[in-house]
Amino acid sequence: LGYFAGGALLMVSFDIALVSMICLIFCAMTWAIIGLDANLGTAKKENARFSAVFTRKNPNLNILSVARLFLFASRDFWFEVPLPYYL
Repeated sequence: LGYFAGGALLMVSFDIALVSMICLIFCAMTWAIIGLDANLGTAKKENARFSAVFTRKNPNLNILSVARLFLFASRDFWFEVPLPYYL
């Protein structure tokens, strides 16, 4: 949503787009500081070890995990770098 709103506001003025995006980020940060729980993100049990994540029992699972990593990383890269310049 931010890319499209920023792109639309750039058609009006760079300064208006910059100020409106800063205001939206400030509103999101305020909501996050006030509205989110302090225990959010804390682990309820012991962290997984590296050897438990990449198991030798099923190598197909490791191949699938690496393939998903490259698939989603390339998608995220496309939305972060070239797409805003293209639009």
